[in-house]
Amino acid sequence: MAPYTLGRDQLQALMMRLHRVPADKRIALLGRLKHLQRLGWPPGSNLGKGRRVKYQADQVLLVAWALELIQLGFTPERAVATLRGQPDSEWTIALLAVDDLLNEGHTDALIAFDPAILSSALGDDDEDQFGRRLPGDGHFLENWQLGGGIRLALINIGALILDLDRESIILGYSRPGSFLPSLRTRLNEVAQSSWPAVSQ
Repeated sequence: MAPYTLGRDQLQALMMRLHRVPADKRIALLGRLKHLQRLGWPPGSNLGKGRRVKYQADQVLLVAWALELIQLGFTPERAVATLRGQPDSEWTIALLAVDDLLNEGHTDALIAFDPAILSSALGDDDEDQFGRRLPGDGHFLENWQLGGGIRLALINIGALILDLDRESIILGYSRPGSFLPSLRTRLNEVAQSSWPAVSQ
């Protein structure tokens, strides 16, 4: 089976469907995608002039992930900085989510953002900063509340991955059963190389 890849126009069309962007807002979305690319996001997509980019499954997930953070109110710069902050954590939970989806057909994997974590990690007291915490068990929200949490934003990473899979099929970019294995292969490749695709 050929690996899942998308050209730039296909990526744009997929993100429009994924984020339910109306046709009259297409230019705004393209501006966001170009802004992310100028920031070097996703890693490995800036190949220089005259070279066509082919986005692999993990890069498609990274773009979708950054746009989800922008939907939450992050600037593109902050979205990229947050995803670059601790790449092994994000990719570990993404890989676990893909394994759950392939083996069980469902996943409860979430990414939670808590302002205090990134601020302390950066030595920054700015309360406007966001960080992330990974729910480890079913008591995550209870523990967060008991710990004095004030703000919390969640991304359902499993639903995001499934939406990418479904919309790719609808658009004719992949066949059923091809996106998830391609994504798992890419995530495993990144994991074995100490997550350089995100951290560099």
